[in-house]
Amino acid sequence: MGAPVFPCTGCGLCCQRMHEVFDNLKELRKYPVMFNAVVEFPHDIRKDGSCSKFIDGKCSVYEDRPLLCNVQKLGEIMQIDLMEWYKANATACNAMIRAAGIDEAYLVDV
Repeated sequence: MGAPVFPCTGCGLCCQRMHEVFDNLKELRKYPVMFNAVVEFPHDIRKDGSCSKFIDGKCSVYEDRPLLCNVQKLGEIMQIDLMEWYKANATACNAMIRAAGIDEAYLVDV
């Protein structure tokens, strides 16, 4: 049996708010894997802060998404307990969802 998969609900907020991750780059220096994932992010960020690969409400490169966007792979590389990592990410996702006022059907349940 493989590792559990992060239950992304596809709200798209992370794709729309890439600028927030990049704004915190200085703080990410203490997490080399995450810092490098941001520095090596291969796609452009639009003026509105969204990823250039976020098209028509979804990621156009999801199956080949960068490390920064792959919660499971990033957790595995950082050697973090995946369920704890997923819970931390779900907490961040849910906070964004609530702050954006979008449908609570998008809340992530781990």
